[in-house]
Amino acid sequence: MICIYDKKTTKGNFDNNGLGILSEAISCYITEELNGDYSLELEYPSNSKKSKYIVEWNIIKAKDQLFRIYKIEKSDDGKNVIKAWARHIFYDLSYYFIESMKAENCSVKTALEKSLVGDLITIYSADSDIIISNSISVTEKNPVEAIFSIIDIWGSGELKRDNFDIKILKAMGRDTGVLIARGKNITGLKFNTDTTSVVTKLYPVGKNGVKLTEKYISVPNWNSDAYPPFPIIKKVEF
Repeated sequence: MICIYDKKTTKGNFDNNGLGILSEAISCYITEELNGDYSLELEYPSNSKKSKYIVEWNIIKAKDQLFRIYKIEKSDDGKNVIKAWARHIFYDLSYYFIESMKAENCSVKTALEKSLVGDLITIYSADSDIIISNSISVTEKNPVEAIFSIIDIWGSGELKRDNFDIKILKAMGRDTGVLIARGKNITGLKFNTDTTSVVTKLYPVGKNGVKLTEKYISVPNWNSDAYPPFPIIKKVEF
């Protein structure tokens, strides 16, 4: 079953059908790569009543995993198809920002927990069965970059992403892929909406690392209904 949820939906509120069940899906592909991409592609009839919910930032649940839509494509060729690309909810972490984090002679679990800055520690859980100690230092990166740095520094480990549960394990099993439904190539005029470059909070850094007193600059309406329930932070250098 494939369900879709409003962009503002938070942890603990996905145990229902949300805005609706996407029962008319033409196709739904889930790609999960070991220590890499975890994403979903969906094709849906654009003339369906539920297609109005397939918009940027909304969340799709498929195979009990959550994926946030970041790109929409509509084809104006008479075939009435809307296509959505979404990233696993793990990648919401990339919208947060770590100014500075250091963990010395610690376990992978401790390093993971220190990467969950601010209120993230109450949203995501982190664990690992790797007991080797090491040290990590992260400056001006997002938590996703920090987590992949942990794997690089420790030199081993496989990232398991289960909605809001994050684990780096000695081995999590084989890669999996899911294909649901039918479909064929679509040609014609296409209209794209892509949120990849959207930013609602800037972290400016000038020459010699100089920073503003307030550190961040937020757009006035960052918490409006147009965006997910968290700021989208990006470092910019001048």
